[in-house]
Amino acid sequence: MANGTVGRPKGLPKYGGRKKGTPNKITALASDVRRVIFEAFDLLGGVNYLVTVGRTEPKTFCALLGRVLPSEISGPNGGPIQTQQIQDLSKLSDEDLNRLEQLIRKASEPEDDNG
Repeated sequence: MANGTVGRPKGLPKYGGRKKGTPNKITALASDVRRVIFEAFDLLGGVNYLVTVGRTEPKTFCALLGRVLPSEISGPNGGPIQTQQIQDLSKLSDEDLNRLEQLIRKASEPEDDNG
């Protein structure tokens, strides 16, 4: 190319290459690997398997958490996380107390084996 560019000159038709919409080999391979990993996870017991790993090998489990949890968390619309310190629960409304009770109950429930 006289002007220092590499590739097909403007105006000439394109020949060869992948058809539009065909995934490249790396994308297809990554999809296959991901499918196989999820299949193995299901065969090992899914959530129950992770619980067992967490109890028997906490270092391994924590390393996994460090890789899958987001490294940054933000509040609404990407803003800072809003916190509120409450020292006197008697100042909470009935609605707030009910919501707090639901959250505590949900956090203390054992994991469902079916999903």
